[in-house]
Amino acid sequence: MADIKNSFSKGLTMLNVKTSTFLEINKIKTYISTLTGEIETLKKEIGDLVYQEWSATDNVTLDMISDKLNAIKEKQEIIKTQEEEVVRLNESEKQILGASETAQQAVLVCPNCGQTYDAAPKFCRKCGTKMN
Repeated sequence: MADIKNSFSKGLTMLNVKTSTFLEINKIKTYISTLTGEIETLKKEIGDLVYQEWSATDNVTLDMISDKLNAIKEKQEIIKTQEEEVVRLNESEKQILGASETAQQAVLVCPNCGQTYDAAPKFCRKCGTKMN
């Protein structure tokens, strides 16, 4: 009975961690998508401004577009920070669930009784079923 309770508890914890991570990552991806859209809008505005100035004066200066260029740079830095946060969240999930690359081990489960083994025996020690 205690094994079932532990398995259930571990399952709930895993589900909670995975759901939380999934939601946070999707929130970040949505934010990155919004920033990317804003960058594309700024680029179009820059193009329009450059063309308007060029068609009016046959000359283009950076003064009129520098604010928009700086805004693009700031948004790109935010995107980079958010992408790093996604990586951190994935690593944190792996550590919480014990699935880090260094600690990852294969688990074999008996198809008959559900007994788990770290190493593959020829027969289940609990029920005697042949293990493949």
